[in-house]
Amino acid sequence: MSYVNSKFTEVTGYTFEEIKGRNPKILQSGYTLKEEYTKLWEIINSGNEYHGEIQNRKRNGDLYWESVLISPIRDDEGKIVNFMAIKEDITNRKKSDLELLKLSVAIEQNPASVIITNTSGVIEYVNKKFTTVSGYSSVELIGKVIRILKPGHTSEEIYMRYGISCMLAMNGRVNI
Repeated sequence: MSYVNSKFTEVTGYTFEEIKGRNPKILQSGYTLKEEYTKLWEIINSGNEYHGEIQNRKRNGDLYWESVLISPIRDDEGKIVNFMAIKEDITNRKKSDLELLKLSVAIEQNPASVIITNTSGVIEYVNKKFTTVSGYSSVELIGKVIRILKPGHTSEEIYMRYGISCMLAMNGRVNI
C-alpha cells in the first residue's frame, strides 16, 4: 500500500507506517472466498472496476465488512500502474441485515398467527400459520383492509378497542 487516509486507520487500526509497502492481504479475514479474490484480480487486471463486499480483519483481530470499489490507475501510455480502492465500512448494515433475516424467519415460522397492517389498516403481511388457521390465502388478504376479517357479530367498540388482537376462530376462519 502506498497511501491510506485517516478513515482507513480508524476502521482497521493500522497506521500508514505499519502497512506502507505491504500487500492488502494483511487485511484478509479468511472468511471471504478465494474465488472472490480471484474474480477481483481478474477484473482489475483487465482494466475494469471491481465492486463487491468483503469481510476483513482489523489489526486487533476483529472482523468487519466493507463495500469495495477498486479501480485501476493508468499511466500516460494506458498501462496499469496502480490501483485505487474506495471502501466503506458496512459492518453495522450487515449486522442489521442479519437481524432482519432472523426476525423474518422467526415470524414466518412462528406457531402463532401473525398479521401486519399499515397505519390505515391495509394488510401488508400474513404468516403461514395465519393462512392455515384463517383459511384465507395471503393473496386474498394482502392489500385488503383488515376489516375484511371483521365478523358481523363483533361490536364496533370491541373491534376498535382490540383491533387485530381480537381474533376468534369461527367456521375454520379467523375473524376479527
